Amino acid sequence: MLFMLLTLALFTSVASPASAKSASKDIVRFEEALPKVNSIAVHDYRINLINLNPYINRWFVLEFVGKKRYRIHLDNRDANNHVFLSQTGIVLQKIDNPTMTTNCPLWKTKKEHLLTIRFNEFKNPYFPVCNGLVYLRLKRSSKTKLSLTEWTTEMLRTTDFGEDIINSVKPMLVSLNAESAEQKLIENKEDTQKQKLKIGPATAKTHLASTELPLVSSEHNLGFTRKLNESPLYYGHWYQTHMHTGIYTGLFIPDLIHPNIKKANPRKVFPIIDDEKDKLIYLTAYDLSEFTLRYTVGTTEPPINTEKQNYGIVGGLRKSLVPIGSIPPYHLSKAVGVFVGGFKRRHSMILHGPHKGKKYGYIEKGVELSPMAPGLATLSINKSGQIKIDRWPENIEERKEARKETISARQNGVMLIHNYEPGPLVNSWSHGNWSADANGVRQSLRSGVCIQEHEGKRHLIFMAFTSVTPSTMVRVMQSYSCKYGMHLDMNAHMYLHNAIYEIKPDKSFKVEYLNKEMLYPPGLKRHRFILDNNSRDFFYIMKKEDNSGEAFAKYEDTLEDMTE
Repeated sequence: MLFMLLTLALFTSVASPASAKSASKDIVRFEEALPKVNSIAVHDYRINLINLNPYINRWFVLEFVGKKRYRIHLDNRDANNHVFLSQTGIVLQKIDNPTMTTNCPLWKTKKEHLLTIRFNEFKNPYFPVCNGLVYLRLKRSSKTKLSLTEWTTEMLRTTDFGEDIINSVKPMLVSLNAESAEQKLIENKEDTQKQKLKIGPATAKTHLASTELPLVSSEHNLGFTRKLNESPLYYGHWYQTHMHTGIYTGLFIPDLIHPNIKKANPRKVFPIIDDEKDKLIYLTAYDLSEFTLRYTVGTTEPPINTEKQNYGIVGGLRKSLVPIGSIPPYHLSKAVGVFVGGFKRRHSMILHGPHKGKKYGYIEKGVELSPMAPGLATLSINKSGQIKIDRWPENIEERKEARKETISARQNGVMLIHNYEPGPLVNSWSHGNWSADANGVRQSLRSGVCIQEHEGKRHLIFMAFTSVTPSTMVRVMQSYSCKYGMHLDMNAHMYLHNAIYEIKPDKSFKVEYLNKEMLYPPGLKRHRFILDNNSRDFFYIMKKEDNSGEAFAKYEDTLEDMTE
């Protein structure tokens, strides 16, 4: 089948995919006038240091204008460091303690002002300077391995009719590998047994009586080692992972959902179909009092938007930015895990309904790499590390304020859950941009995240569904008392990726996967997004208590450009 599809692709003419333009009213030229430039003249060169978002103070473009013109992408490790130019390089000055400065020589004071450092042969995309306080981001090829199916579909998408071919044979291209649950009901257990299970986030609401424990799973692919690994694994309950305190895991099946949840909002959500009822759902919960997130684009997906209609002259600066699909080295020891970012850019166009023409936006290190679309579901992290899942603001002033505070963000379609209620477009395949096959069948592997608020605590819950529709995703999130929830990606375990890790004393990595099938390719020593330079985007989870160094600049709009 794959050979036949590839043959079709080779005999089909190449064409660019059609795209719709976002409405001009959706574009907020927040960053058009935002970057602040610090410039100096050194002999025949003018050197510009451009802070792309002074409110966040993380990404800079270092520009040399003279006999040669070139730009370098700088990553400021600590937002509490104000960065400015000197005659020999850059100077780092503590914002909360201006007497503390670090001089960082980067170029000669002779007539030709090229960087004194040589990094052409450096394989790592992160090149440390200034004693590791600043990193040069270098373009390096990704070694991401594609499956034969993915490689074939990528080839097909370069042709006129490739997308139509893919949609018509999607059931054959996508192996659901759905896991049906083996179930055994345990009855009349003592309350002491139940008390042992009451840890972490709120358990799922089920139809079982108070005298019953949930079904116990004996067949599964759970890859996380539990702290009490020998204990039974009951659906709907949480188990602390052995690797990290504050990270929990569990299993669930739609058949356990409480009838009151199934009956609520019948016009917004389709009923659970029979084939979904026993399909396993793998869950990870992160205690948000202990952890925060960061978002990172991959080397190619999603691409950085440099269109002038969105950013004007600032779009040219974005061409100089270097995407790197791995956890930054300065966060490697603080991070504890990763999960997938979301859909590819080409799949983000909404073709019908109230959001027609919108594409998913994303922000890394405070820089809007693609326009954030108002009204779309957004997982965002602000400067204080607070995590939020909600619609991106519609009001222009609110959007501007959000851009001043947002360090990371990723959009994926419309809301699944909003304020405990199903989103308005869950049951609309085209308006909600829910992927399906040629016959409109929406049952597939899918992943999503939601926020649970319970007894004064907030947990971010990642869910990997082995075979469900968007409607059933909603019902499961409601079962776990999620206040807000959204979709991530779908169709294969490598697109539902979720892993936790720790660094051993010998500097090696111990990595565990929520579902063992998420290890891809099997047997590969490299782990996705961890020293990987991956082609796809992702979120990484990091310890909040180790995040105290991330103070942010107090930037005022009236601040004048520093010029020597």
